Amino acid sequence: MKRASLFLSCLLILNIFPSLSNGKEVPKTAVWDLAPRKTPEGHAQEQTSFLVSEITKLKKYEVYSQENVRTLAESPATQAPAKAQPLAPVARTTPGEYRDSATGMEFLLVKGGCYQMGDTFGDGGDDEKPVHEVCVKDFYLGKYEVTQEQWKRVMGGNPSDFKESDENPMEMVSWDDAQEFVRRLNQTSGRNYRLPTEAEWEYAARSGGRKEKWAGTNNESELRENAWFSGNSGWKTQRVGQKRPNGLGLYDMSGNVWEWVSDWYDKDYYRNSPKNEPTGPSSGQFKVLRGGSWHHRPGHVRAASRIRFVPSKRDNFIGFRVGLSSR
Repeated sequence: MKRASLFLSCLLILNIFPSLSNGKEVPKTAVWDLAPRKTPEGHAQEQTSFLVSEITKLKKYEVYSQENVRTLAESPATQAPAKAQPLAPVARTTPGEYRDSATGMEFLLVKGGCYQMGDTFGDGGDDEKPVHEVCVKDFYLGKYEVTQEQWKRVMGGNPSDFKESDENPMEMVSWDDAQEFVRRLNQTSGRNYRLPTEAEWEYAARSGGRKEKWAGTNNESELRENAWFSGNSGWKTQRVGQKRPNGLGLYDMSGNVWEWVSDWYDKDYYRNSPKNEPTGPSSGQFKVLRGGSWHHRPGHVRAASRIRFVPSKRDNFIGFRVGLSSR
């Protein structure tokens, strides 16, 4: 009886999978012949039970479908696992963009040029005058202010006051802290990241040296769409990149947090500034910050606005963004 059942089982499998026996292509639809046979009742029940069992297995392994019948040799249990594809290195994205693989910081290429630096609208402070021509070379600048997540990847801790999101800008950092961040980042990356110069920062904020009062606009009625300042911030920092970018694609160049630049401060520097790639006074007591913050009114988030603090100053409206020379 066992030999007969085994023989019938083999015949059944060969009927279901003809490609196993004669090498011909498997038909698109399998047909089981369930016509009654002149066999003992017990034997017929045994065949029926066997068929139900095999169909269940086929469905389980997705061998049987409306389109095709695959062999059991193609079932998932016998398939070789797919090889994991290596992750593509994170570096250059599209032309004019760069991404640091360690921190995820995104940089945009700012094409150099000449522009009129300073209070071109006539409503700024004395240290924004006189308006003078400045030329800068190509450089990269962070698309966003340095975030708390990026800071933690490099420095470990997070001294920020506003910790609602890791995508909020880093604050409570001094100029000295920002320099230490850059030093460690350079050590791990092998690159020469740095703070932008004041001339580079204003050129980039004004969408490549355009006559713009705020980053990306001259219209105060549009400022709520371009910047976080005292009129819309809720008196705290907000996640970077939520407002409209300026003409270069840079975010939060006006508002959110003041940004340290590399220069020493001198209220009369604009009177003596060189035309080509000025880097500020050779020494001083204060460092320059640009861009305004969540805490300040529209006049302070202008692209030409300047303030200064000692390099050790920390506050919850002070952050920074990173630059990189293109050469």
